Amino acid sequence: MKSETRSQRFNPVFIAGVLLICFSSLTGCISIGQDTRQNLDPEQMRELQMHSQYPADADAAVMEEALPEMTARDFENLGDGYLRKGNPHQAFVQFEKASQLDPQNSIIQYKKGLAFLAGQLNQDAIREFEKVLEKKPGFAPALLGLGQAYFQMKNYEISRQYCQRALASDSSLWKAHNFIAMAYDYQQKPDLAIKAYSQAIFLNPREGSLYNNLGVSYMLAADYEKAARAFLKALEFGYRTPKVYNNLGLALSQSEAYDLALEAFKKGGDLSTAYNNLGCVLLSQGKSQEATRYFEKAIAVDPAFYVKAHDNLKRAKLGYLHKQ
Repeated sequence: MKSETRSQRFNPVFIAGVLLICFSSLTGCISIGQDTRQNLDPEQMRELQMHSQYPADADAAVMEEALPEMTARDFENLGDGYLRKGNPHQAFVQFEKASQLDPQNSIIQYKKGLAFLAGQLNQDAIREFEKVLEKKPGFAPALLGLGQAYFQMKNYEISRQYCQRALASDSSLWKAHNFIAMAYDYQQKPDLAIKAYSQAIFLNPREGSLYNNLGVSYMLAADYEKAARAFLKALEFGYRTPKVYNNLGLALSQSEAYDLALEAFKKGGDLSTAYNNLGCVLLSQGKSQEATRYFEKAIAVDPAFYVKAHDNLKRAKLGYLHKQ
């Protein structure tokens, strides 16, 4: 009987299940000038001002009277600092204070939406971005924010529509292309996703996460060689996360470059996990005997290895015995 081709063995659902192939998306805010106060909360700022401007024995009432009030820009800078540090709650608190002092400032309103986005409060983010668009119709960052919010809500069609509107207002928004491409991937349209990622890369060719995402699309299209090259490009541009190494290992193993795949899996986790991952791929390819060997290695390296390795070993042995 003729052996199956690699493309016949390929199962996109399995590819998504064996390892965590995940996308990378980036959020951001309008850049501002450097401010050494941006990492301090208002109380800390006032204490810093007091200690820096007056001697320790100065009269407290005089110091308090001399201190300037916090401005909207001060609170906005604090919010930017918290947002960069991954603290969306405190970022929103500062942006809200800034907004109370400067209620007509659309940029502060937009940043409140970014804080909600970072905290996965998508409906709240949508409301803030829509308020911005009421004041500034066609404001591309707000349209992109809506695209991201709907993407996080898994409403991929509406997400793509807002991202396309954002690009119509500002064609330089590579992140809009990235979200459009990810939406296509989740809709099982890797060919369209590849085109969108290519446009994002054209605009920002040194962003490593884009090459990882492009590699995922090539995997879904069963083009393993191009996928491997894309993952290597991601590593070249400094995007070196466990998921990239595991994605590379999966692409190489699907191309039957098992030794190279194992080395990639090792960099994506510990040795036991690497052996188990390669065993899972071999098992999916119907190579039960080879898979058994790697599952046994995984358990030998770490006898307390998670139960899944033992279950995989049983499956591999059962498949091998059925072939005898």
